[in-house]
Amino acid sequence: MKSDCMQGILGLIVFVGMAGRTSGAAADGERWTLASPDGKLAITVALRSEGGAAGARLCYRVEHGGDADRVEVVAWSPLGVVRSDQAFAEGLKLKSLGRVATIDETYSMAHGKRSACHILAHQQTIALANAAGQVMEVVLRAANDGVAFRYRFPGTSSQPVKIEQELTGFQIASDARAWMAPYSEASKWTPAYEEYYENGVAAGAESPKKPGWAFPALFHTRGRWMLVTEAATDGAYCGCRLDQKAPGGLYRIRFPDPAEGWGQGAVEPSSRLPWTLPWRVILVGESLATIVESTLVTDLNPPSQVADASWIKPGRVSWSWWSDHDSPRDFRKLREFVDLAAEMGWEYFLVAANWTIVAHGNVRELADYA
Repeated sequence: MKSDCMQGILGLIVFVGMAGRTSGAAADGERWTLASPDGKLAITVALRSEGGAAGARLCYRVEHGGDADRVEVVAWSPLGVVRSDQAFAEGLKLKSLGRVATIDETYSMAHGKRSACHILAHQQTIALANAAGQVMEVVLRAANDGVAFRYRFPGTSSQPVKIEQELTGFQIASDARAWMAPYSEASKWTPAYEEYYENGVAAGAESPKKPGWAFPALFHTRGRWMLVTEAATDGAYCGCRLDQKAPGGLYRIRFPDPAEGWGQGAVEPSSRLPWTLPWRVILVGESLATIVESTLVTDLNPPSQVADASWIKPGRVSWSWWSDHDSPRDFRKLREFVDLAAEMGWEYFLVAANWTIVAHGNVRELADYA
């Protein structure tokens, strides 16, 4: 839980004189590179024409390492969005290039990996126009432990526009290994992110489940560990995952299936403009320690809306469900686990599903007993 009120925030955005722009080969069109503060991680966005394509396509790649050991951890991969009224994928032209900003902030967390978190990253916005003159911005973020990007539509609209397809992909090397959880088919109790991970499978392997692969996805490629996920999914967009098939190691963003919402709401997200989409996040490190210790996802998430979080007290908990799924239906069994928490000096007892039909008492009585 990241909170402006909790952090006593020391936030500083410093604009520096780097344009972050380099010239690519003529066949590749233009390129723009944003490097991390330590210079070891870089994301490059480009307009590239390949395979006889009629127009330049929007792509990106991610590189990691110093001058002597720099490797491409994500090869050229597609970017872009197809809206119901406009497409932003090929035939784009640079409209403006924002200055590189250094973001230096601190914030506090009530739970998680550490209580005090420090954001240090570079950020830049690339504005691109399609053939109709409509603008899509690509916002880039480069930190020492990962990169991220998101799309933004800065215009205005009186009526909602719908996104029919997000073209974002992640091109992983064919010799990479992957640790990924299959995404469950929709049912009464699923998807619930409870599938077992496929461990060390070859990159590009097809998910055993038709709905695809769940975020986050971990890869080991070219001596680097890499985690792919999303951040700032705040209700203005759907939560996504990766498609079932990844031919040649190209993993693509996939929207939810209609059955997952029990008939409530539409699969394809829609909104009036302006509209900012979630971050696509790629953590990169030479060891798993970088992945485990990173707070990049919470760094990218918006601050908590809880103005005063002082009442939130993390603690240890006893939980009856793990050993007895029917226990929440029986007040007497739950009371035993309250006793266990008291005996062990733990702060909490957790009541799981079916507490609404508990016999021999009720939840209010259980709380009073605790």
